[in-house]
Amino acid sequence: MTSIILKIGVHNRLIHPQYRTITHRLFNNTFIFGNEVISAKQNNKPIVALESTIITHGMPYPDNFETAIKVEEIVRQRGAVPATIGIINGNIHVGLNEDQINNLAIEANGPKRAIKCSQRDICSIVAAKANGGTTVGGTVTIAHLAGIPVMATGGIGGVHRDAQDTFDISSDLIVLGRTPVAVVCAGIKAILDIPKTLEFLETLGVPVMTVGDAETFPAFYSSTTVDNIKSPAKVSGAIDAAKCINIQKNLGINSGLIFAVPIPQSHSIDPSIIDKFIQIALDELKNHGIHGKNVTPYLLKRVTELTEGKSLASNKALIENNARVAADIAVELFKISMNNNGNSGNVKLRENSGKKLNIAVIGGAVEDTVIHIEDPVVKFDGRTHRGKFLKSYGGVGRNVAAALVALGANGTRFVTAVGDDRAGKYIIESLQDAGETVEKLPNKMTARYTGIIDRNGECHLGIGEMDIFESIDANLIRNNQSIIEQTQIIILDGNPPVETMREVIDIAYNRLLPGKLNYILFLNRIKVLY
Repeated sequence: MTSIILKIGVHNRLIHPQYRTITHRLFNNTFIFGNEVISAKQNNKPIVALESTIITHGMPYPDNFETAIKVEEIVRQRGAVPATIGIINGNIHVGLNEDQINNLAIEANGPKRAIKCSQRDICSIVAAKANGGTTVGGTVTIAHLAGIPVMATGGIGGVHRDAQDTFDISSDLIVLGRTPVAVVCAGIKAILDIPKTLEFLETLGVPVMTVGDAETFPAFYSSTTVDNIKSPAKVSGAIDAAKCINIQKNLGINSGLIFAVPIPQSHSIDPSIIDKFIQIALDELKNHGIHGKNVTPYLLKRVTELTEGKSLASNKALIENNARVAADIAVELFKISMNNNGNSGNVKLRENSGKKLNIAVIGGAVEDTVIHIEDPVVKFDGRTHRGKFLKSYGGVGRNVAAALVALGANGTRFVTAVGDDRAGKYIIESLQDAGETVEKLPNKMTARYTGIIDRNGECHLGIGEMDIFESIDANLIRNNQSIIEQTQIIILDGNPPVETMREVIDIAYNRLLPGKLNYILFLNRIKVLY
């Protein structure tokens, strides 16, 4: 079953982190969660995503390994769980262990060096069963799929200097423009064109905020840019940053956020000095004809050499500082989530106050007959096969409603149409109170499905008699409008006519009080509504 979540209006809560554990099941063919991350999800702990290109392309060995391990420990000390993201042998890991980090770090300068992995590279690296060090864009993409809303890194990519000639712009920016993950960094890498990058982020609608009291925007190795560029906005600390993330989430805005943390003053390099070294490295870059993915690793390495290691020391200091701030933000965001959802280790469909969570399920109810053929070969030539008949009740909407009733969601109501027959009567009675809104129609037959399955479980033929679904029409929705208007969640399967779906959305969008409705979930199939 596939699902689409349509967000309507202003939501009054974040998705409880506990429910994000379903991501592991959805992506278990390609995602491998580290034990610490799985435990964090199961026990409701905040998580901070960490990139792996700093290991594979950002620093020499053993600095890369030591920094990665230290950053993880800092996150733990601040009350969150680190999840270093990377790709190993085609498997996407969310939470690399120490041995895996060490292997990636050792191979960083060797023939088995991991591929620099942005969002576009994920599929090819996974398909080739190769190793990948995820960039900010790659990490943000995977973190979002894994339900992790906060990431820490050194600095983000951006518009390269002389981009008017090379058109070299990091895909980090595009990904941040469409992926709701907050990135905590020391600003834009100093080797890039910071003013143009800020302009481009504004175009993409990505909020950019400096953390702290400074009015100026940080420049990675330096606490400010050489020309003291003013920051687009600022937040005082982790609490305000978490509030911004929560508001962005509640408004349904699907862009990321950038929180720029100035490097500690003790490790800040004079921006005019670092800029001279960067310019030398850029000139050498042109002479060597280096371009594409190799530009940033070359520049970072060369600047380290030109500064006699000072820039590397600054790089370590800033990523460690960013990890502290990211962990603090993740913890504060988690507190907001807990306040909105209640702090419970078990799945509950009621709020802590005991108030019912009202859910409207709209969709199909079906009488199912499955014929299991026992003969080794199924032939449709008129012969009689040995088999067994199994009768049950289904339909996407009915199944969801029945599951909610079984879980104790007594505020559930199921809106559908059935025939005035034995199947219809059973469906209504089995759903208890949720069946009160089921319309029983005279001279109609409850939807029926028959499937023919061989001894191996393969379905050879399915026959559906679903005419009654046309009776789940806009009038039926209007007749139950008062019920729908009292719900926090509407679940709508793809069986009713398009006009019915439009009516549901119209009620949700135009008549519900702001903040009342959390989600509309579309299940089973996609239809073009407008």
